[in-house]
Amino acid sequence: MVNTFALLGIIYASFIAITQEDFKKIIAYSSISHMSFLVLGIFSNTIYGLQGAVSLMLAHGLVSSGLFGIIGFLYDRYHTRQIEYYSGLVQGMPIFSFFFFILMLGNSAFPGTYNFISEFLLVLSFSHINFLILFFSSVGILLSIAYSMLPYSRIVFGNAKEFITDQRDVNSVEFHFLLCLVILIIFFGLFPNIFLNISYTSLKYYLVKGHDIF
Repeated sequence: MVNTFALLGIIYASFIAITQEDFKKIIAYSSISHMSFLVLGIFSNTIYGLQGAVSLMLAHGLVSSGLFGIIGFLYDRYHTRQIEYYSGLVQGMPIFSFFFFILMLGNSAFPGTYNFISEFLLVLSFSHINFLILFFSSVGILLSIAYSMLPYSRIVFGNAKEFITDQRDVNSVEFHFLLCLVILIIFFGLFPNIFLNISYTSLKYYLVKGHDIF
């Protein structure tokens, strides 16, 4: 029953995210989809699932913080979150567009990011349970590419609209905020064992000794 609701959360939230025009709502619904992955991992009762779930908590915390920061930076400049008003930001905001791109790759679990490691472990945990769970969770991963890269393409590429008059790139505070998050996302994506080795002992003990330790 839990697996069914989690799968519905993944697919339903993904389709809702794709249809949104408010960028903040896209990130909010994508978070629901990612957390449904996390629930599947927890209830898989495997070390892969638990480590994937804990890793996804950290990875998604980094990515979503960066994306909500991106939304705030845009709203501070243009006072709207509606994607239809944006286009061609890369022409005047190349540094912003670069950080935005890395964060969207993380949101779609692209290889090289910590989100990829997390969701890969979760998929491994699903593989022994049920083929349908594996199939629909994989569809959810594909949908995450759609609701991540389509808004990015609309906002960053194309000709700048008349609404986009003052293209100020990131300032020093915004730059260092985004830089720290991107470094962590890529660092843990390339060296995941640093965190996985720390969490392995306690999670393995949880599986062996029983669920009452929490």
